[in-house]
Amino acid sequence: MDSQDELYAKYLKFTDLMLEDYEPLQIAAIMSVIALSMYKTCLDDEGFNQMVDQISNSRKNVRSFEGGGSIH
Repeated sequence: MDSQDELYAKYLKFTDLMLEDYEPLQIAAIMSVIALSMYKTCLDDEGFNQMVDQISNSRKNVRSFEGGGSIH
């Protein structure tokens, strides 16, 4: 397992733990704000805008956790 897969697995496990006490949309909102803040901190304005555009353009590729995912 490469480091990105390992990080994803750990974060997914943490998310499952948070779902024991919080609603999925609350968790998703917090995760989104944190992610955008990290991008804003690490990228220049052009890079940040490109990242946000890429996220928006990828919306059709996002999969749900239905049918085998570990999200409640």
